[in-house]
Amino acid sequence: MKNVLFLDIDGVLATESHWDEDSPIVLSTGKLVPYGWNQECCDILSEIVEQFDLDIVLSSDWRLQFDLSELKEIFKFHKMNPDRLKEVTEKNLPKKMSEWSQVEMAREREILKWVEKNQPNHWVAIDDLSLIGLPKENFVMVRNSETGLNQEIVVDILKNKIKKNEQIISES
Repeated sequence: MKNVLFLDIDGVLATESHWDEDSPIVLSTGKLVPYGWNQECCDILSEIVEQFDLDIVLSSDWRLQFDLSELKEIFKFHKMNPDRLKEVTEKNLPKKMSEWSQVEMAREREILKWVEKNQPNHWVAIDDLSLIGLPKENFVMVRNSETGLNQEIVVDILKNKIKKNEQIISES
């Protein structure tokens, strides 16, 4: 994979206003999706993914509830190209309840482990958690989980980071 986007769902595509709504999605496996996603955020993500030819690796906790084929079905329901969703990061659940507070560090380790193993040309992670252990040039934080992926702020930052990564690669 040459261009990878590590994607979180809650707070990025599934905004707070959707968390209390019943989901209309029942998967072919019979599982009920707990709540819907913000379609505007999904449209923004689709635009970014297509424009920059990104493969998606899901780093969200949604990967713990649904397998890849179910996740692709959810993507398709929200009018996103399911073929862009290639993998999920390794499931690395905390062993002790006290470790759940360190979810950010666990997610950072999972992303960095995936990067080390797969060596993408460049990558960007987008999350509403503060993943300060990731290189700044590879991380975009969604600061408002009520609005999620935001055209005015997040997309500009993401485009600049992807362009910066492309420049770094072409200079190497």
